[in-house]
Amino acid sequence: MKKLANVLYVTTPEAYLSLDGENVVIKKDEHTSTRLPLHNLENIVCFTYLGASPGLMGACAERNVGLCFLTPNGRFLARVTGKIKGNVLLRKKQYDVSEINDECVPIAASFLLGKIANCRKVIERALRDHAMLLDVQVLTQASASLKETLSAIQECKTLAI
Repeated sequence: MKKLANVLYVTTPEAYLSLDGENVVIKKDEHTSTRLPLHNLENIVCFTYLGASPGLMGACAERNVGLCFLTPNGRFLARVTGKIKGNVLLRKKQYDVSEINDECVPIAASFLLGKIANCRKVIERALRDHAMLLDVQVLTQASASLKETLSAIQECKTLAI
């Protein structure tokens, strides 16, 4: 069975979230307004100050359901996440490679090449789509400078500037 990326957005300011069995219960003015099965959700985004019960937070963390709290205007407050998963050996190898110049330079160069190439594409698209609204000469110079930087990065042998 394919799990759908269902997200519950709670935008009612006076809503409080709690857990009843395996269901997320949204209470408004001490009355239950909505019940949803927790196993159908991948994320819960709560735009209210009232928040959620500790039981719901624990269940979300246990089941890898993201629980995010925002102000009613959308400013980030907090996030509840479960146990961190990761490959310790992979992280160790990444740290080891970061200390070896011959191995980390090609990786750093590929990151920079991708970032700069994307920046160039954004500039070129802006010039193509909105040339009447922009300073074309300045953006053309910036694109040319980024193009020169791309070729300079490909010849780098060290992380030093």
